[in-house]
Amino acid sequence: MKLYLLILTFFFSGILTIVPLSSRAQQKPMPIDSAALFNPVVDDITSRLPSVEALIDSAIANSPYLQVSLDQVTIGRYNLQNEKANILSGIAAVGSVNYGYNDVYSESETTTSDRVASLGLSEAFRYSFGATMRISVYDLLQRKNNIKLAKKELEQDINNRTILLYELRKDVMIQYNNLLLQQKLLKIWNDNYQTGQMQVDLAEIEFINGRASLEDMSRMTDRMVRAQAAFETQKTAFLNAYRTLEHTVGMKFNIINELKY
Repeated sequence: MKLYLLILTFFFSGILTIVPLSSRAQQKPMPIDSAALFNPVVDDITSRLPSVEALIDSAIANSPYLQVSLDQVTIGRYNLQNEKANILSGIAAVGSVNYGYNDVYSESETTTSDRVASLGLSEAFRYSFGATMRISVYDLLQRKNNIKLAKKELEQDINNRTILLYELRKDVMIQYNNLLLQQKLLKIWNDNYQTGQMQVDLAEIEFINGRASLEDMSRMTDRMVRAQAAFETQKTAFLNAYRTLEHTVGMKFNIINELKY
C-alpha cells in the first residue's frame, strides 16, 4: 500500500492538492501569482501602486467637484452668448408685399375743349423692406456692462476649475507620500512589537531560572503591551491612508482585502 503524504496547498482559486509521497520530488508546485499577495510589513507598496501621474489622471477623471466646475464653465459660456445676443433684441426687420389691381380713372381735355374720360384697371406689385432699431442709450450701456460681467463670471469659473485641479494634484501627491510614510512607520512599529515579544519571552525564561525579578518581568511586559498598542494604532493609520488615496483617485487598488499579521 502506497504511503501518501497529504499536503494542503491553498491558492486563491481554492484548489486542494494531494501529492503522493513517492512522486513528491518529481512534481512541480503550482505557481502562485505574487501580485495577488501583499504584506505591508514586508513588501514595498510602491511596486504595487500606479504611478503618481496615473493616480492624478484618475482623480481628475473621477472627481465630482471637477465635474461641477466644468458644468459651471459651460453655463458661463452660454450666459455670455445670451448677453451678446441680447444686444440685437432692439433691432427689428419690417417689410411688406402688395399685389393686386387698381382702378384707374383719368380725364383729358383736348384743344377743342372736349373732355375725354377713361376708366380702367392696372395690375400692380409693390414691396418694401427695412429695419428699425429701438433701444435707449441706457439699455445700450447696460447691455455692454452685462457682457463684461458675463465675461468676468466665465473667467472666474475657469479660474475656480484651475484651482480645483491644482488642489487635487497636490492632494494626490500628499496622500501618496503619506501612504508611503505610514507603511514605513508600520514596519518600524512592527519590528518594535516583535522585539518586545522576544524580550518578554527571554524575561520569562530568566524569571523561571531565578535570574530576573518580578519587577523586571513586569517592566518588559509593559513595554511589549505599549509596543503592541502603538502597532495597532499605526496599522489603523496605514489603512486610513490607503483607503483615503483610493477614495481620492476613484479606483480600487485591490492590494489589501483584509490585513492580517
